[in-house]
Amino acid sequence: MFMKVCSSVIQFKKSIGTIVLSVFVLSLLAVDSDAKQRARVYVDSFASDEYQESKEGAEGPAFETYHFFRGRYFGGNVADGRLKKVSFQDLIVTLADYMMPRNYFPAEGVENGDLFIVVHYGVTGVEESWDELMGIDSFGGDDGGEFGGDDGSDFGGDDSYATTGQESFTSEGHEYSEAMNARMLGFNKALYKKSLSPQDEYELRQELKDERYFIILMAFDYQHLRAAKEFKLLWSTRFSVNGIGTNFVEAHHTLSRAARGHFGTNLEDLESERTFHGEGSVEHGELEVIGLEE
Repeated sequence: MFMKVCSSVIQFKKSIGTIVLSVFVLSLLAVDSDAKQRARVYVDSFASDEYQESKEGAEGPAFETYHFFRGRYFGGNVADGRLKKVSFQDLIVTLADYMMPRNYFPAEGVENGDLFIVVHYGVTGVEESWDELMGIDSFGGDDGGEFGGDDGSDFGGDDSYATTGQESFTSEGHEYSEAMNARMLGFNKALYKKSLSPQDEYELRQELKDERYFIILMAFDYQHLRAAKEFKLLWSTRFSVNGIGTNFVEAHHTLSRAARGHFGTNLEDLESERTFHGEGSVEHGELEVIGLEE
């Protein structure tokens, strides 16, 4: 009888030990999973006044169709094998999923469509001339577009940050590269504002010191492009995430998900969106990538 009791106690202790160990392991896995999933995405978005009036209605955003066009691919300064594993087709399929909530859908047929969306993507670290890399004449036009225009379309017409703190971003070398990255990702929209607190400025500059995965969408009037053979920018959205601890296979899902509510909108400030890394489960159809007609 005594032996049976001892055996039962031992088995009970083993069971408790197993339960405690299991709970401990699960807790560690949960903490590790949460740490890997967290992501902070910065979003900058511009839309012309004319476009906003036509897009936003009492019943929600207007239905529009689009064609994707591959823009510039940025490979960074260090070889990133995981970046190349995401094909352009993979990228636009993911983008299409998250553009649907804003009532954007792929156009049927080359003749149809409202928007011609140029997609730039990759990782920061470029040191070449910004104008040479991102000039809109790369796509057949001679207009500076959103990035080089003098009509205020760069950042929605707000120039309150245009001359503040510029000197700290114009030296050679690393700081010069940061300056181009800040402009490319929309960070200078915040960095050059007089109202920016020292703490916020410090955090933004620290973000720029690390490589960042990013996607930039530039949406042009497609029918105007076909008829007049010139680019008319309607909206653009830039979104980026710190590349440390992740890869583009996961990050392109993260980026698209964080930006889903901002496509075709005009943001007064650089926005920060909290999300998780990796893909979701969304069904999609086949997308067509088109080129410009000669």
